[in-house]
Amino acid sequence: MLTTLLPACIGSLLIFLWKVSPQAGKITDYFRSESILLELKSGFQLFVMAFAPTFLLLLLSLLWKTPETQHVLLKMLHQQSDPLLLCLIGFGAVVVAPLFEELLFRILLLNGFLEKLRTLGYSEQNRKRVAALVISIIFCLGHGKYDALQLMPLALCLAWSQIQRKSYWSVVLAHAFFNASMLMLMLASSGAEVD
Repeated sequence: MLTTLLPACIGSLLIFLWKVSPQAGKITDYFRSESILLELKSGFQLFVMAFAPTFLLLLLSLLWKTPETQHVLLKMLHQQSDPLLLCLIGFGAVVVAPLFEELLFRILLLNGFLEKLRTLGYSEQNRKRVAALVISIIFCLGHGKYDALQLMPLALCLAWSQIQRKSYWSVVLAHAFFNASMLMLMLASSGAEVD
């Protein structure tokens, strides 16, 4: 219950703070969508760009990962082969997590941090670099210390795309493609069978 309420409360608080901030632009500026096909294409290209370096770091991280340090949802999948559990975890990883995490990290935190750096007098180029790096590190650490390193290429690609395109939907789609591919790879590698 706490794992559901905490992100919802934090997200609500951040949206409230965004709305009352005199420096913030309209939040709707970050939800533009040129066309669904363009967003799908952009999201897929972003996924492809981030996948190889992220996967290589995943392989490297196997040197220090153990079954005990695995994500709690992956542990659940290894312990049970319930189709309903697989569907719920898949829905959470491929739909809910990208929608919420991109709103939190790329729309609210990244754009808020860019605005804060602007008020501090950072040049546009430095503002983009610092904000992308800091928010990417926060995103990675939010996924736990054992997954943080491997997620850095994905986090940087998502931040870069949001800064360049200002499209929530393309980063959500890239994140969803990534989570779906990781979930499928994990299921394939574990030889998990669903009844």
